[in-house]
Amino acid sequence: MDFTMTSIDPMTANIDAMLAVTFARNMKMMKFINKIYDADKDYYASIAKKNSRFKSRIITDNRITIKLNAIKALAIITAAKEDEKLREDLHAQVEKAYKKEAQFFAEYESAITVPMEMFLVSVRKKFEGGNSSDYLMTEIMCLYLYFCRHYGKPITIKDENEQLMYEDALGHELAAMMTVKEYFQDIFVKSNLEDHRKEFADIMPKVTAFSKSLSEFFYNINISNPELLGLFQTWWDIAALDNLPISMYEQEEMSRSDMEDIFNIILLHMIKEEMPGDQMMIAILGAMIMRSFARVYHEAVDTIEQYAGVIETSERDKKLVEDAKKLHQKVESQETLIAGKQEKLNAQQLEVDRLRKALREKEIELAQLQEQNQLLRQFIQDEGQDDKSKAEEPISVEDALKAKVVVIGGTAGWQSAVKERAERYVCIDVKDNAFDTRIINSADAVVFKIDYLPHAQFYRVIDKIRKMKLPVVYCSNNIDLMLKKIARELSRRG
Repeated sequence: MDFTMTSIDPMTANIDAMLAVTFARNMKMMKFINKIYDADKDYYASIAKKNSRFKSRIITDNRITIKLNAIKALAIITAAKEDEKLREDLHAQVEKAYKKEAQFFAEYESAITVPMEMFLVSVRKKFEGGNSSDYLMTEIMCLYLYFCRHYGKPITIKDENEQLMYEDALGHELAAMMTVKEYFQDIFVKSNLEDHRKEFADIMPKVTAFSKSLSEFFYNINISNPELLGLFQTWWDIAALDNLPISMYEQEEMSRSDMEDIFNIILLHMIKEEMPGDQMMIAILGAMIMRSFARVYHEAVDTIEQYAGVIETSERDKKLVEDAKKLHQKVESQETLIAGKQEKLNAQQLEVDRLRKALREKEIELAQLQEQNQLLRQFIQDEGQDDKSKAEEPISVEDALKAKVVVIGGTAGWQSAVKERAERYVCIDVKDNAFDTRIINSADAVVFKIDYLPHAQFYRVIDKIRKMKLPVVYCSNNIDLMLKKIARELSRRG
């Protein structure tokens, strides 16, 4: 006897959420998915949000890492529906990640249908060693449906057990699109408990002593119920073990709707006789603590999702993203146009840079040569004037010996001879290219020994000397002649 599903068609039902979480738990699948998703996070994040299963509790009711992986997987699953190449690549990766399942379907390639029972037997090792769970069964059913659809194998249900497995898996996919609040409201309506819910909702404020926050509830039970207070303190201390002080949110008020949701769930379990009525206060207190702690979790999730780029963006952000994409496409178009010329332009630019560097070096070299020529001309001119002065009256070097003179250039021996003749003279060592140029500020004159002069020292001070308009003397080895030149320059300056 064949069984058929009256409410859910397994060949067309949306299983995207189950498939996304199944892939999220598989490292080989996530390695493939991350590579694609990370290449354009903004684009694929927007694709995931377009899928109706983006907010499915199958995805959101997971630890944060699985949840984020599932959102990425959902994006690729959604994009693959419109991209044939991506769909083929995705399936190839599925066959690699789930080799045993894919091999089983390959063995039934020529068969019209693939028996579900045999499929479950082939992958039964997943349930061995204490690793079985409700989700593993859902995962296997999800993969079975995926491969049946991909290979076009119609699904037939041969007994009630298979019927229940189908309905459990596909029903879970649909139920997960409802919030817990909607789910319990649906139960109340279908179970004809709506009147009971309204009746108990009227007395709910009295039961909770009109408490809207943990601090209010703490105050109220402190007065009326010391045993409940002790339980509250116990839970407080247990929470502190993990550095989660209840005081973080004890002052935040819960809305009437929040309290009604708590009361409705407690009421349902009381009506079903799953919880004794005298435990209501304990249940309410525990519920308020759990809802307070839930705010810690949601703050963390919101922060992580914002960092991961998977939360909804504002309209302004969406427009910026679209504008950026258009600009990006325009840039890519322009880059394509100049791609053929770029290599040649780069080579030409390198040549231009090389020539500019060579030109700068030549300009510096030329400037130095011109400066040296000027020094030589000045030296020759001074030497000529000294020759003429020999026929004239002798020049006294007394003022020159008393003056403060900075001497740049010359060997150590020559500089020592200068110091013996003129103690006030300051001689700069030819190796000291980092000497303090402020020494010139108080000088009466500066001497350059033309035949033994470091260019670095000369160019370090010459501009400053010219700006200060200090007397400059160029000399060779003749110290007497140097002193006469200094005396002549000082007498000219008066």
